[in-house]
Amino acid sequence: MRNKFVVVTHAVLSGSEDIAGPAHNIVSYLDRKKTEYLFIRHSLFAGDQTLLSSRKGGKVSSSRLNSSLRFGEIVNRVSEGYRTVKSVSQFSKKRPSVYIGIDPLNSFWGLVLKKMGKVSTLISFTVDYSPNRFQSRLLNKIYHLIDRVTLRFSDKAWVVSKRIYDLRLAQGKNPNDIVLVPNAPSVSEVKSLIKKKADSMNIITIGTISSAINFKVVVDSIGEVRKRFPNVKLTIIGQGQGMMDLKKEIERLGLTQNVFLVGSKTHDEVFKILSSQGIGIAMYTDDAPWSYYSDSMKARDYLALGLPVIISGNIGTADEIKNEKAGILIKNEKEDLVKAIERLLKDSTYYEELRENALRLARENDIEKILDKALREESLQ
Repeated sequence: MRNKFVVVTHAVLSGSEDIAGPAHNIVSYLDRKKTEYLFIRHSLFAGDQTLLSSRKGGKVSSSRLNSSLRFGEIVNRVSEGYRTVKSVSQFSKKRPSVYIGIDPLNSFWGLVLKKMGKVSTLISFTVDYSPNRFQSRLLNKIYHLIDRVTLRFSDKAWVVSKRIYDLRLAQGKNPNDIVLVPNAPSVSEVKSLIKKKADSMNIITIGTISSAINFKVVVDSIGEVRKRFPNVKLTIIGQGQGMMDLKKEIERLGLTQNVFLVGSKTHDEVFKILSSQGIGIAMYTDDAPWSYYSDSMKARDYLALGLPVIISGNIGTADEIKNEKAGILIKNEKEDLVKAIERLLKDSTYYEELRENALRLARENDIEKILDKALREESLQ
């Protein structure tokens, strides 16, 4: 592609690494296309830190910007904005870039850069949304004000789910300027990992170990399933404040030979692990205020490897999986999860039907095809 790109997001940073999210799918795509880019990741939770990666002249380089001082949330976010503007200005010194801002604040800095002449096209990418994003009424008002401003002045509004698509339409955005870009991987990149015969006894779940995902229900359910299927195995990928409590629960139930905690993994490592799994679990509690409008990245990854998905929660991806018969939508309860797992383990015909539908749904949402269309030069003019 002739254009050069800037992708700016918030991410969970761990040392020099960051947990993959929607922005990483875009950057992986740009890498495959050998396109020049600047990738900026600001810390979502801890401290005032930023990771930078850039591709220029065929070479990829990385650096880290951080402050040892902690001034509080608002000042840190303004500090991020300064680093974004400075870094993009240097990257776009000779030629303006196409700027993809993940969520309102990062999109706002893109708007500032467009006014400065450093950005040619502004894409505001909404990967989560909530009417009550913050507990503070003041912060919530600021969040929605910035969201409305960036929506109005962005050239394109990318959205991660059909629910956000409908919301942007209702807010007055031209339908020709809204693009649905789900949290899906590139099918061609993971196709070689798909096994002809999957082992349904191998079950996996992924996510930050917190109240947003009901890990206790998952572990307790495996304890129940093991009574009838002793060889069942559960792999849990993720870290979080609830890790110690989860370990204690596994030990209490005597499941140390059936449940394995493998910690955080890169996205490439996740796909390698998924290649040996047979069922993917995505249990949501709906405690997070943005769940309704979000798109489950882990569920999309499961589908791409042909794993039937057992999913709960009022999340848009769940409806799609249910309607396309690529998995099972359940209530966030142990009894429902046990029943769903055992049905897949008992009925091989049903399992294979869901597996084929999972692969088909993944092909229909192939990020490669979606971005090919969304980032065509003529679509950005």
